[in-house]
Amino acid sequence: MENIVMERKYTADEYYAALEWIRERSELINGGIDYMPTPNIRHQQILLALSSQINAYLSARGSGFFVLTSADVKLDDNNIVVPDIFVASDRSKLDDVKFNGAPELIIEIASDTPSDEYFKKLVLYKETGVREYWIVDPKSEKITLYFFEAERFAESFGFGETVNVAIFGQDDPLAINLAQTV
Repeated sequence: MENIVMERKYTADEYYAALEWIRERSELINGGIDYMPTPNIRHQQILLALSSQINAYLSARGSGFFVLTSADVKLDDNNIVVPDIFVASDRSKLDDVKFNGAPELIIEIASDTPSDEYFKKLVLYKETGVREYWIVDPKSEKITLYFFEAERFAESFGFGETVNVAIFGQDDPLAINLAQTV
């Protein structure tokens, strides 16, 4: 199922008011409402494996970072995304409904249907201050990492390879290998 995009442009306030009648998963991207497909089982298994590894790493180190899954992130007044996973350090940006601002890391797990949403989000995340963006593709079993603050821009890894989370530094990096958990 491909994302469906509403033609009219909305603000964040209008989007939240519309959620009362929109009974589907959706995001506000550049003022347009995008409906998202329901995640399949494989998607959820990958989400759980990644978020569990990240959360265990953060809990063991008391780093101040925290991880949330499938929660609203208000990047600005025209963009509210619901990434599969995001990692942030500034708890003051949390309210009862959403995270306000750009988290340090966003991870998206690709749906079965190819879409331009990941390219749109790549540009959006870079422009709004996200430091690192991952696209996890279950079909090809690849993870593509985009580093918006580093000298290198992108790297791809297979599920059997170890991926280090760059935002935590190189002294004690979080190393993720999806082949071991999915």
